Amino acid sequence: MKEIAIITGASSGLGRVFVEAVIEKYPQLDEIWLIARHKELLKKFAGKYPTQTFKILPLDLTVEKSFAVFRETLKQEQPLIKLLINDAGIVSSKPFQKISRQRQEMMIKLNAEAPMILCYDALPYMQASSGILNVCSVAGFAPTPNMTTYSATKAFLFDFSKGLYAELKERGIHVLALCPGNMKTGMFQTNGDLPKEHSVVDILPFLDLRKITHDSLEKLEAGQMVFTPGVIYKLYRVIAKLIPHKFLMHFSKV
Repeated sequence: MKEIAIITGASSGLGRVFVEAVIEKYPQLDEIWLIARHKELLKKFAGKYPTQTFKILPLDLTVEKSFAVFRETLKQEQPLIKLLINDAGIVSSKPFQKISRQRQEMMIKLNAEAPMILCYDALPYMQASSGILNVCSVAGFAPTPNMTTYSATKAFLFDFSKGLYAELKERGIHVLALCPGNMKTGMFQTNGDLPKEHSVVDILPFLDLRKITHDSLEKLEAGQMVFTPGVIYKLYRVIAKLIPHKFLMHFSKV
């Protein structure tokens, strides 16, 4: 039985850096499955590692038939899933009614529904020492005005990950909710919806992607439930527990 890792959002940004980190940390893996919409980007990236075996799965995780393809691939291959990293996601930052309904639905499907479905489909192929890493966000700690739907999807994923952590602990399957703050990823840099005017986003530090990925894999293996990189973002996590959100939203608004 071949041992694999599965990484979504693998064609760019944090997902791509996760692939590099997994290659370094888990050289014993037989195969890494790369999931993203753009087949050519995945193939080009995979070509940089000629000694690593990849399976390219060009799937749009907002489309139901993609999950049927995923399930059928698992059924045919019968792998042992060492690691599932749910990184794929999208963000929009505008007042709620200025974002199209289609875009709102896409955020919900990709940021919240897709990780839940992939966890459900992958778990029968996991065993003790396997791990699930869900990329959440500090935006999920409290409602974020002008990112209302995005922060709600990340709040769902955050709570889902913690609940799954408790359920799977006895089976020896680790679950980590990674909750980063600002990152210079393709999602951040190409999103035309991000605020043009001064906001809290402008004053918060950007995190080192390579450090995030390596540190979070270590935390996952250690059995940690939540990892928030960066002192400022750790502090925000604590503040979000202590201060009523009615007041906190005056400062979290982007």
